[in-house]
Parts: sequence; C-alpha cells; structure tokens
Amino acid sequence: MKAGRSPGIAAESHSSGFTLIELLVVNAIIAILAVVVVLALNPAPLLSYLLVYED
Repeated sequence: MKAGRSPGIAAESHSSGFTLIELLVVNAIIAILAVVVVLALNPAPLLSYLLVYED
C-alpha cells in the first residue's frame, strides 16, 4: 500500500470543464426563464387594448 492514500478511494480527476448534463440543465433553466419573461412582458395584449379603445 502506498503512503498517503486510503485503500478503496478512487483517484479523482480534476477537469476544468463542464459536463454535458450540467450544460443541458443550465440551458433548460435559461430557456424557462426566457419563456417566463416573454410571457410577462408580451406587448400584444397591451397593443390590442390600445388599438381597440383608441378614439
């Protein structure tokens, strides 16, 4: 047994990149937030209200 290492613990690789799952989750969250913002700030109902009730 080598000194300084516990048996049964696998060596961890330290990569600096993101995994595919992490990128997909972040993209899904951004897409959901974009849909919420577009639905909240949709100018179509306001414009239709202004055009219908315009004198």
